[in-house]
Amino acid sequence: MPRAKVSTFNASISSMKRKSRKDVLKKARDAKKQKFFNEPEPASTSSVTSSPHAATSPLFPSSFSSPQPTASASASSSSARKLDFFASTSEPSSSSSLECSTIVQLIVFQDLVDCLLCPFCFQSTLEVSRDSSVGLAILLHLSCKSCSKVISSFYTSRKKDKYFEVNRRGVASSLANGSGQAGLASFCGMMDMPVLHHKTFLRHQKAIHRQFASYSSRLRSEAVDVVRRAYPEQAGQPIVDVDVSYDGSWHTRGHKSMLGIGCVIENRTGLVVDHEVLSKYCHKCVTVGDKLKGDSDRYAEFLSGHKEECDRNHEGSSGSMEQVAAVNMWSRSVERNGLRYRTMISDGDSNTIKQLNNSGPYEGMTIEKRECVNHVAKRLGTALRKTVDNKKKVKVTLGGNGKGKLTKAKIARLQKYYTRAIRSNSTVDDMRRAIWASFYHCTSTNKQPRHEYCPEGIDSWCFYMKAKANGLPAPDHDRHMTTFILPTVAEHIHDVYVRLTDDDLLGRCLFGMTQNVNESIHALIWSRCPKHVFVGRQRLEISCGIGVGEFNKGAKASQDFISAIGLSVGRHFVEHGTKRDNVRIKNADRAGEFVFKRKREMRRLAQTREEERLHQLEGGEQYAAGGF
Repeated sequence: MPRAKVSTFNASISSMKRKSRKDVLKKARDAKKQKFFNEPEPASTSSVTSSPHAATSPLFPSSFSSPQPTASASASSSSARKLDFFASTSEPSSSSSLECSTIVQLIVFQDLVDCLLCPFCFQSTLEVSRDSSVGLAILLHLSCKSCSKVISSFYTSRKKDKYFEVNRRGVASSLANGSGQAGLASFCGMMDMPVLHHKTFLRHQKAIHRQFASYSSRLRSEAVDVVRRAYPEQAGQPIVDVDVSYDGSWHTRGHKSMLGIGCVIENRTGLVVDHEVLSKYCHKCVTVGDKLKGDSDRYAEFLSGHKEECDRNHEGSSGSMEQVAAVNMWSRSVERNGLRYRTMISDGDSNTIKQLNNSGPYEGMTIEKRECVNHVAKRLGTALRKTVDNKKKVKVTLGGNGKGKLTKAKIARLQKYYTRAIRSNSTVDDMRRAIWASFYHCTSTNKQPRHEYCPEGIDSWCFYMKAKANGLPAPDHDRHMTTFILPTVAEHIHDVYVRLTDDDLLGRCLFGMTQNVNESIHALIWSRCPKHVFVGRQRLEISCGIGVGEFNKGAKASQDFISAIGLSVGRHFVEHGTKRDNVRIKNADRAGEFVFKRKREMRRLAQTREEERLHQLEGGEQYAAGGF
């Protein structure tokens, strides 16, 4: 066979092999995926076959967990549902191609006029010169070098009322993205642009804050309208009883912050229906008022004129901000929104529910507290880690790298099993049984099997009970047990499980709700008001309004904000907002899929195990606060 034909033949054989390998790998992936999604469904949550254990554990197969979506199921995230509430086609304020902004080097203007003639001397000697600047707006002159006449003078931005649009838009954008005056100044410096003075920035911020009230009111009323429609069983009622989630957050850590916020999120729609900003600091009171305290008359005169604009609206401790904000919002919910917040999902970090019921915002109604499942599960992890540390001080080793010890990865698994036990059952008794099943199952040995709480039957997640149902000999625990706890270790953590299987606690967890939405809105707000930079109440209120709007309506809220402060909504703004919303929905749908949740769980567990392995190689932890 000729050499060229041999070469071609070999190339075609190699290509066929590559294609064959790809086909085989693709078929294997498809088969694995099909098997993954066709796993048997768990039994009813009310039966004793429910279990809290994660599907990622070989010990507890995924057939134990709650029903999962099929491979063909379409994802619909909470972000997509919220944006659908306010779905509308956004159009720019003007269709002109020049109704937009850009950054232009001033030398380009000279290139533009070089081909033009002076209207007085008809010479091509026109030049553009720069004069003063007002913030980002620069005064330019068009003059002729031959006849020395000034033909035109203009600013690089249009003036609206008493401000230049570029300055107002620059301040608004820096407030919306969280960079503030320092970030805007740094950007302008790097771009070789004039820098907006910090006093000018504060004047624009104050003006935006004054115009912000109408935007916030409209945003709240739109959310309330959607919420009222979400309760058709109460249609026509002047006051609608709703279920909400509430949590507070502080500007700085350590609960010594001068600023705090609280947000109320309705559960069915996931929309923020109210928020509150509290401040213990007023810059004018500190810089002016404190100097006048020695003169009682002048100080009283200062207070009378400053009271309306004072930024200080909280006199108590920083830790009490969460309770005070809740009392304020609950007390005005009927008058402002026509809503009564009858139940509240809350963590156990403060006595907010006690303060609310003591204040009595609703006559004849007691507000019911529901626990956040994630926070309750965190109590287990915290209690187990604390037990390990306390026993270590009295020379009792519960942690470490030995078999059956409480490592960080094992504590994370026990916490996950506890969470699954709560979410997979609908009664307190079933929850308790599933929690104790996870505990005793992990402490079982060949000599002392403890599977009396484990579900029975051939579909049981418990390898021992499954073998028993199939009439097989008892399996070897050393071989099948992956989350093993020594009985001596289990004795020390038994009381923790007793405390966290209390009837009242589990009763408040029956709905399986979390405060993830509150954590999400807090992240949106603080990304626009960074915690490492000191800010005042005005800026935090603006950041709250922008964050709440983005959380509820997406990019449409940003367009409403720009319109509310008197600026035009351009074509590029609308296009960028549409893309941002599409990416948000895509990422949210993807993150909510069962496959990606499993991947995240496995990745976190792998990271924890790798960190423990590295600590073991290095001879223990290399950093601990006050540990060396």
